[in-house]
Amino acid sequence: REFLGACLSLDRPAAPSPPLGDKASPARYGGALAEIERRLKEDSRVRDVTFSLTSPGRELFDVLEAEGPVEGTKRGTLVRFNRVTPNFFSAFDVPVSIGRDLTAADASAHPAGVTPGVLASRALVDQVFSGANPLARRIKYVSAAPSGKVVPERWYEIVGVVPDFPVPGSFDDESEGRVYHAVAAGDLYPPRLHVRVR
Repeated sequence: REFLGACLSLDRPAAPSPPLGDKASPARYGGALAEIERRLKEDSRVRDVTFSLTSPGRELFDVLEAEGPVEGTKRGTLVRFNRVTPNFFSAFDVPVSIGRDLTAADASAHPAGVTPGVLASRALVDQVFSGANPLARRIKYVSAAPSGKVVPERWYEIVGVVPDFPVPGSFDDESEGRVYHAVAAGDLYPPRLHVRVR
């Protein structure tokens, strides 16, 4: 009752693109998303607007490894991941239970040697770290090819933990942990738009 969702894509121009057209498209797309967000937030019926790579509960799969000793788990754990704008969890009223939320700095490009921050779900903490505090622990994906612009073999640092979201139903068998990466809306294609209404 509170959320509207849509998948957004950008129409391609009918005329051939100029030589710099491909470089201009991301800026044009990011500007279009910012304008959509601005107009929606001007509507008094709208409480919040956020973006993600996939809808909650439809996250992509990958294989994850954790740095250092991990008791009770095997290396190479199947997990789900999503790329979300920094206000994603506040828009859905999902609190960070340990650590901090994602920030715009987490969404910026990180040079080599800098470890980006990510959020982990409670199920991932239980699954990979046997329920121990995972803050400052590092994880990486070990799949053969990048998927959803998550870089294999790159380390990510857990900066916060969120409850499992969405909450599995009584007949659901969704025990996979989840990892959330911060992203700017203009870097998602195509993004999922989530509008929370009053």
